[in-house]
Amino acid sequence: MLQQYSDELTLQYLAVFNTIDKHLDKVLLEEAFLPFNEKIKRVMDGDYSISWFVKMHHYQLKYFGELRNHITHGIKEYGHTYAYPSEHALAKLTKLKDAIVVPPLVGDVFIKDVYSCDLLDSLAEVVHAMHDQ
Repeated sequence: MLQQYSDELTLQYLAVFNTIDKHLDKVLLEEAFLPFNEKIKRVMDGDYSISWFVKMHHYQLKYFGELRNHITHGIKEYGHTYAYPSEHALAKLTKLKDAIVVPPLVGDVFIKDVYSCDLLDSLAEVVHAMHDQ
């Protein structure tokens, strides 16, 4: 199925990307211009709350930065670019933005309900309880 690309989707993509870009400036306490890839590198090399996340996703972030560059600086014909973000790209970039701008709390990630069984419980009861959870 051919996907329809729109200027609205492109504007949404650029807005999400710019939110990440500006947040990296705040994290780095940077007022001067830095290329996006340099910001990614500095965050990865630093000791920031988002450094581990950026390290895990730096290839995707760099790719999204390249797409942003193609959209804004790429070859244009009659005002239209050859590169457009897909809905999937926008959704993925939005997830990355959410995790970078408002990182999850430790409790949100690691606090789980603990279930236990008794030594006298049958294996069938334990398996059934595990399956229900």
